[in-house]
Amino acid sequence: MENENKVPLGVMASETANQVETTISSPRPSSATSPNTLRSKRASEKLHEPSPRQRSQFGENPNLAAIDNDSRNSQGRHMSHSHGRAPHSHQHGHLHSPILSRPRAKDSIISKPSPTPDTNSAISEGKALRSLNASTSSISPQPLAATSRPRSVSPTKPSPKVLPQSFFDCDLQDLLILISSMLSELIRLNDALPLVPSQLTRFHSRAPPLISHRDYLHRLTRFCSLEKSTLLSMVFYIDLLCAAFSSFTINSLTVHRFLITAATVASKGLCDSFCTNAHYARVGGVSLAELNLLEVEFLVRVGWRVVPAVKTLDEYYRRMVARMGPVYVLEVSEPERPLVPQAEQQGR
Repeated sequence: MENENKVPLGVMASETANQVETTISSPRPSSATSPNTLRSKRASEKLHEPSPRQRSQFGENPNLAAIDNDSRNSQGRHMSHSHGRAPHSHQHGHLHSPILSRPRAKDSIISKPSPTPDTNSAISEGKALRSLNASTSSISPQPLAATSRPRSVSPTKPSPKVLPQSFFDCDLQDLLILISSMLSELIRLNDALPLVPSQLTRFHSRAPPLISHRDYLHRLTRFCSLEKSTLLSMVFYIDLLCAAFSSFTINSLTVHRFLITAATVASKGLCDSFCTNAHYARVGGVSLAELNLLEVEFLVRVGWRVVPAVKTLDEYYRRMVARMGPVYVLEVSEPERPLVPQAEQQGR
């Protein structure tokens, strides 16, 4: 009995091989999907599911949405023909899928192909050009300004100030400027001459004072209340003393002592009221004894002739204005009209 039930070993091996081959060659039903296949499918769908930003872009671009639908359909067909095998490939640790082989939707949006000109774009460009031409035609063309080289503008010379004919009507500050300018020219000329010891006088100083002759003259005029006739008499005294005393000249060493001495003498000779010698000495910066000696020296040298005529002062005034032509000019005096017409005078 045991021998009858026993199957030969070769027959069993051949039957087992035929079953295994039949099992391998026969496809599994599509309805029976293994758990591993479901998990891999869900992971693949989750991996390639578009983000909210991509969904909005897909909605705006129908071409991209169609591409994504085609890719999903191709993925389903691939999964159905895989005979239940998992799409995972452990070679190099990557997933081999048709979806991964194409560029992602985000990359395709970033690198868009350059648009080719079509009929609509050409029509829109034509409309834009016509509207631009219409807008520019309404603007009247403006003539272009001639580009010329800027001319060099020469500085305009200030017009000279007009001074009255009489020094009594002249402003005190203008008169001080006239006298200071004349003194500056005399000092410049006489300082160039060599100083000889035999020509030293009582009016010479050891060194030029620190205060300038302009400021010194303004100081005397302010604190000694010098009048216009007194100032012009001081100019007259220069020629008078130089003519009587040949060793005397106006320079940087003698101008200050001469001015205080001439102011003292002219105030006493021309004005009804004047200051004392102590006041003049204090304002002039010299001692009272020295001022007394200077006053006596001056009066002796000029022979006590200290009152000039009015016409002489007018002449000095006009000459000083004439030498400062670019700055000052005298007003033009109108000729005097006779009280009686010439026809009546001839008839008489």
